[in-house]
Amino acid sequence: MTKEATRALLMFIGILTLMFTYAYRGLFNSGMLSYGDLFAFPSQAVRWISDFTSAWSPLSLGVYESYSPGFFFHAILILLFGNNAILAQKFSFFSLLPVASLTMYIFLSRLISSQAGKFAVSLVYGINPLTIHEFWSGELGLLSAYAIFPLLLLFLFNLSEGRKQIRNILLFTLFFALASSFNINAILLFTPVLLAFLIRKNLRRVFIVASLFLASLALVLLLQLPYFLGEFTATGERLHPTAYMLEALTHELKDNFCSFTMINILGYFGFPLPIFAFLALLLVHTEPQRRYVINFSVVTILINLFLWATHNGWTWGLFRTFPILFAYRHQAKLMYSLSLLYYTLTAITVDELQKRLSRPLLGLINVSGIFRIIMLISLCTLIIPGVIAYDYRFLSGDMGLSNRVAHGDYAAKGIPPTFYRIGKWLDDRRRHEGFFRTLWLPLDFQTDQILKIIDPHTFMAPAGSLVKGYPTTHYIKFILHRTLEA
Repeated sequence: MTKEATRALLMFIGILTLMFTYAYRGLFNSGMLSYGDLFAFPSQAVRWISDFTSAWSPLSLGVYESYSPGFFFHAILILLFGNNAILAQKFSFFSLLPVASLTMYIFLSRLISSQAGKFAVSLVYGINPLTIHEFWSGELGLLSAYAIFPLLLLFLFNLSEGRKQIRNILLFTLFFALASSFNINAILLFTPVLLAFLIRKNLRRVFIVASLFLASLALVLLLQLPYFLGEFTATGERLHPTAYMLEALTHELKDNFCSFTMINILGYFGFPLPIFAFLALLLVHTEPQRRYVINFSVVTILINLFLWATHNGWTWGLFRTFPILFAYRHQAKLMYSLSLLYYTLTAITVDELQKRLSRPLLGLINVSGIFRIIMLISLCTLIIPGVIAYDYRFLSGDMGLSNRVAHGDYAAKGIPPTFYRIGKWLDDRRRHEGFFRTLWLPLDFQTDQILKIIDPHTFMAPAGSLVKGYPTTHYIKFILHRTLEA
């Protein structure tokens, strides 16, 4: 890396640090967060290390539960922070959006030469309506994968062009395994992007890339074999769901997509972004970028058509026939794939625009000096609509979590200390009086999530029942029935 490139990278890291320090300014003094899909971290790393190495969980009356390697990585992080779980959780979650921008910058340094394009597109990749919404939803797992996706693209680009294949396939495998360890659905979300590298005339190169990917996928599955055995073999819910589970998943699919329209995609990305992205089709005429632009555009269009067809109910039978597709039952999940494709195409557009603007206009006037102003306007055009659409969450100081607290998510800015005091009191009672289980009433989804960390020896409600509400009387009957069966 040249001195100029190093200086630019350090400047970009400095900009990210300033922006996200400002964005998170109201969260640094908060306690352990627990809301949406964001789970609390245990106070001792040994808890998750034990869960990862065991197939048995003490929850409820004791259940089979397989923990992904992501929990093990988080446990190592807790150890590195001296068993300060709050600090480990904040570092893990708060770093995801800036790391996403940074990895996109690293990838674009390989793809384009425009410094303005690298800065603008990398920033928007990490700060956009999709990432702000997913942060607000507590999506720790998929945002972790999202931050790794640009590196996977980098290794695929190198593989596609035959560069250091052994090195790049090993790096691809390592980071692909890391991404899927945080959320198993990362494999399915990155697969559509992979198709862009398989659409080409050179069948020999297609075969090589496909073979290397399949070999990589096999290694990923091998690295996560204990977790996959639990997810697919023991429970079988993903590949062969029960009739009840199949109906529940289908109902959830219909609920999500019936209210979804193509306008929602513009809500995630803003109206100008698709225009910026597909403009590359008109501007790029040199290989190999021309091929990448066409392939990425085709895959982007196919994903949008799939979303539209699912909204109209035309693919529901396909979901029931191949239950693994239910990983896409939330339309926001495919937005991760679209985001990677859109912003890559946008970067190519920006790069090509700069090349054209750097040529003297009519042989007399050099207009490249105004390019930074154009990029600033473009950046504002891409970001501002999303910030407005999501209640200024990025500028609020706490990413909009105060709004969650106001609507009943009492632990969105920190688990109340009372829970920890009760948990300690219960642990002391168990040490002196012997083992017993607890029953917390009334039980809601957020309390249920907190208890998995604070008091794992408690009775739990049926999986998924608390999301839409579960009457206390039904909960008691469920516990009594389970106790009698045991």
